[in-house]
Amino acid sequence: MQSSIKSLFIGITLGASALFLGACNEEQTASPKSDAIQLNLELPDSLTGNATPAAKALTFRAAGTGEPCAFHGNENDNPFVNGYEMTKFMTSVVATWTCISENIIAIVDFLPHDGKIKEGDNDFSSENYDADEPTHYSVTEHADHQITVRTYYGYDRAAPPTDETAPDIFVSWLSGENGDIDGRLIIQTGRIPKDKAEDPDRMRMDFTFTAAEKRVDMYLAFDESPWANGFRIQVVKELAANPLTQVFTAKGLMDMNRQFLPNVSSGELPDLKMHTVANAFGKGAAAASLNNVALPITFNLDNFFGEYIFDNDDRYFFDADGDYDYIHKSIVASTYTVARNTPETGGSWPNDPSLDLIRDKGALAADYFITPGLCADIGDSCNELLNAFFENGFGDQEKNQGELPDDWRATALAKPDYLESVYPLGFESWDGVFEPTFTP
Repeated sequence: MQSSIKSLFIGITLGASALFLGACNEEQTASPKSDAIQLNLELPDSLTGNATPAAKALTFRAAGTGEPCAFHGNENDNPFVNGYEMTKFMTSVVATWTCISENIIAIVDFLPHDGKIKEGDNDFSSENYDADEPTHYSVTEHADHQITVRTYYGYDRAAPPTDETAPDIFVSWLSGENGDIDGRLIIQTGRIPKDKAEDPDRMRMDFTFTAAEKRVDMYLAFDESPWANGFRIQVVKELAANPLTQVFTAKGLMDMNRQFLPNVSSGELPDLKMHTVANAFGKGAAAASLNNVALPITFNLDNFFGEYIFDNDDRYFFDADGDYDYIHKSIVASTYTVARNTPETGGSWPNDPSLDLIRDKGALAADYFITPGLCADIGDSCNELLNAFFENGFGDQEKNQGELPDDWRATALAKPDYLESVYPLGFESWDGVFEPTFTP
């Protein structure tokens, strides 16, 4: 999942940078049209996983900052292992695209804003044609000083795109006299090559910057992914906040098409919600809620321990260097859904345990798995069992450890405020979300 999303970002970044840098060289005698716009959220390293200056594909830099538009993000094979890794996974995406948008805005400032579709250096009929780069672009300045950039992929110079052609990359923004900025970036991958069929097909990023806050809302839609329908990420930076307390708030919501694990019996669809807070220096905390997650447990071919569906609450408090202060995962609801065939006695720990050994290792009641209501019958709650697993680490999960800090982070995440829809306000599906229009 992580690599699928990242592959989209890398390909589009390459194309956008190549076209605009080349166009800027052609028009280098032009004068800038407006003051530079700063979209950099200045997210701390603990939220993005640090910048990656060695990534040659992404080395062009944000105007005036010297910051590369690429971030490590989550480097774990499983970005959903805990709330903190999920945070780096989603915020590194936002850091990358605010940086790229800032670059596009800064570079096109030096180009004619006449709205005419122009040819780039990438000639579709040339033997050096690169499908990952745009072939045409336009820059339009509207009557209210709003500026719109459109780029097009895969068009021959003999049959160029027209004003009626939908752009593959669309960026439009308005910078107000008071310094406020409203803008939108939209990417359609229909003509932009994808590495994998399950990669995101469309992306929209709305950004609103005022004297009080910087707010970015990103929406990702998947047409062919077997696991995801949509992914939304929201990051807010409070500009007047005490830098030692809550400055950044990041939220994420993933709408799933299937369960995380293969070969499950449950027809339920899971959802993943994230809420993270951090101060200006990167100290913070993350909460994640995984709901309707199916978990089949097989010890070996002859010892199937059943299948369960559960809701999980994950809390991870971290320092500016990313080290944990407190890790606590708890099962808040669960149901026994598929019967086990694990024997009552005679097993061996840990590869072929029997129920008596599991009760002993999990400090469960002597009649657990026996008395109705104690994870014995289909439909029973199994919170005690699953929490015993997570308490000591289960699969690739960390153990619960540390003490809950008594500071601003505990207050900020006492009741996580999760996103409720992957769609923008006013939409109930992806229909119309990615239309290449923007009215500030």
